[in-house]
Amino acid sequence: MTFISIDHPPPPNHLGCYVQNAAKWGYCIEKPSCEMRFIEHYPKTVFGIYDKQSIFIITVSKTGLQSSPALWSNNDALISLASAHFEELWQRAQKPELKDVGKH
Repeated sequence: MTFISIDHPPPPNHLGCYVQNAAKWGYCIEKPSCEMRFIEHYPKTVFGIYDKQSIFIITVSKTGLQSSPALWSNNDALISLASAHFEELWQRAQKPELKDVGKH
């Protein structure tokens, strides 16, 4: 299952464009195993957990993957910590209002 948590939802009148662009990138459109939610602040850490067996962490979140050092690990404790943090963020995140999809 794929979960994506993104800072700041786009303005309601731009959500359709955002979701359509996400479709071009292969995210979350018509895929029951994928959900997208938005958090209210820019994340201090950007990370991905793969098959609950490895983690990839971008150490400077605002610069993006190409400009930031990163850590790749299979350490169980680090994966568990990141999973718990993600679950906390996910519970507080907002679901997009899909009624606005297609309006841009």
